Amino acid sequence: KCNLSDLDDANRKRSYERAIAALDDARQIGARSLAIVSGPGPADPAQRPAALEGLTDSVIQLCRAATADDIVVTLEPLDYAAHKKGALGTTDEALAICERVAKDGSDLRLTLDTAHMHLNGEDPVAQVAKAGDRVSEFHFCNCVTDPSHELFGDRHLRFDQPGKVNVETMARTMKDLLQCGFFSAEKKAHVFCEVLTTGEHSPQDNLAHGKGTLIQAWERAI
Repeated sequence: KCNLSDLDDANRKRSYERAIAALDDARQIGARSLAIVSGPGPADPAQRPAALEGLTDSVIQLCRAATADDIVVTLEPLDYAAHKKGALGTTDEALAICERVAKDGSDLRLTLDTAHMHLNGEDPVAQVAKAGDRVSEFHFCNCVTDPSHELFGDRHLRFDQPGKVNVETMARTMKDLLQCGFFSAEKKAHVFCEVLTTGEHSPQDNLAHGKGTLIQAWERAI
């Protein structure tokens, strides 16, 4: 029941203290980064600002400790109203936390995900361009944005219909990311495909599907 954005300060403190305690294990196995997300959004949307303030404090505490261990913390915003309904949603909210962490003297990076951004009504390329060097990971993840569809939300579908992300949209995204400087030989961006393995396909099938989609998209982008 850990929750870095819990409105219950006692549980929120317990949560970031447990994360800090795990940093030593991470360092010993050679981890370079620690990925985190917020907890679920409050039942009352009016309390989201308070949850984000709590999350900011939790992240500051965690980043202070991670800096001492030479580990980079990366924060992933979720969708805040559609499906996952995390306390942290938009890229702008995440960037505001980055600024607060920087003022405290630590570093925080972001993981941006196409599914979360689409479900928040954001343009992925515009958000990456805005976040700049703060983006340490980029996830291609398919989602269904039609609320009336049975698969609505961020369900890590294979690329293509009924979702929003396919070879063509991925290629356009890659081309635009090239133009804005995110993809380059010097930067070597960390890019991932998120596809859920179900009973319909094996892990090997999904690996081939994700890799093949990436390669086809890249060939069209360049």
